[in-house]
Amino acid sequence: MMLLDEQDEVVEEAKPVALSLLRHQAEFINDTTTRELALIGGFGCGKTEALCYKAITLAAYNAPYVDSDTVNFLIEPNDAQIRNLLRPRFEKILGELQIPYTMRLSPRVEYILHFAAGDVKIVLAPAGAGADAFRGFQAAFIGVDEADTIDPDRLRELWVSLTSRLRGCREGVKYQLFATSTPEGFNFCYQNWVEDIEVSPDLAAHRRLVKGKTKWNPYLPTDYVDNLKRQYPAALLAAYLEGEFVNLEGNIVYTSFDRTINATTKTLGDLDPNQILHIGVDFNNNKTCGIVHVIGTDGLVYAVDEIVAQKNTNALINEIKARYPNRVIMVYPDAAGRQMTTNADQSNIELLRQHFTIKAHANNPRVSDRVTSVNAMFCNGKEQRRYFVNLKKCPTYVKSLEQQKYINGEPDKKHDQDHPVDAAGYFIWFRFPIVGAPTLRIC
Repeated sequence: MMLLDEQDEVVEEAKPVALSLLRHQAEFINDTTTRELALIGGFGCGKTEALCYKAITLAAYNAPYVDSDTVNFLIEPNDAQIRNLLRPRFEKILGELQIPYTMRLSPRVEYILHFAAGDVKIVLAPAGAGADAFRGFQAAFIGVDEADTIDPDRLRELWVSLTSRLRGCREGVKYQLFATSTPEGFNFCYQNWVEDIEVSPDLAAHRRLVKGKTKWNPYLPTDYVDNLKRQYPAALLAAYLEGEFVNLEGNIVYTSFDRTINATTKTLGDLDPNQILHIGVDFNNNKTCGIVHVIGTDGLVYAVDEIVAQKNTNALINEIKARYPNRVIMVYPDAAGRQMTTNADQSNIELLRQHFTIKAHANNPRVSDRVTSVNAMFCNGKEQRRYFVNLKKCPTYVKSLEQQKYINGEPDKKHDQDHPVDAAGYFIWFRFPIVGAPTLRIC
């Protein structure tokens, strides 16, 4: 299949290469008439590549008709994804298609694609800039990548604003708003392309959903699916492999924990005294806590003790030192502790660093990623259980695992069940994070 095949002069100028598009990619790219279009699929089904190809296709179609005031957008959830994901893929595809372009980085990442029929401007922007950042512009097309990882209420507001940017009625221009994403529960993509249409069937004339599955991509490594099954709990695989909208929340947060199967009788007294203690820490006034783990020689993880309801970080430090003298200790704190203080002079993490080895990234992961990492350790998609808890030594932690629920799409923080699970989660995320999709070949 040849891309850009409806603009003879553009094809001649750009000298495009033949593309081996997957069926769902071609469906998504070739639909240039549906006003609001989405490609929803599993990991590795080529969504971001399809987003890039689609933007270039629309740019080629529109080159003879748009003027220099038209600013088209490709949107990622944040600047890091623009820098690490979208820019490299977009530029690689432009190079493969031999499309000349001019690019500048400041004050925003901006490309001007040069076709024989005219120039087309595409700006890469973060969703976090908010709806105000897109007001005042006129666009022919706008694409949003990883749409369901953006807060649904924020994206809904942004989407309405973006729709108003496609306000032109110039003859020949193909106006389109499109999104690509892995489904993340019943968030914006489900609401916009399924729920809204069920309520108002007339919307189907203007909104279309294309689906892609991981297994439809023959370019993936042979162990790709098995790797995902090892990383993720079974409940998520329908979304992350099949591209289906499923309830990622249920009611209970830690659905993979089973007090019978994930139980251990191991205690610190049963273990090698030279084993490192790994303590996840959550900071709260009068509720600071730590969940104590060991990693066995078999690679399995055991929660063997808990320290809860501490007044502050200093109290937690004193308790750790009193309980575990002469032990090698690594602490995995809430990264927000860099700003939180127990006293006026030092942050909570700085206090911990004076006594223990600290393991923490600059920022916390998304809550959903941390929860998924813990659930996958309790039981992943291959039915492997790698995380076990001593029920007698960790009663508060077990209670939180079994009782914390989702409220309005987020784990409940109003009933004091979040502190132990958050503490353990910081350790699990640091040592055993879900790592997402491996590097893919561009199809």
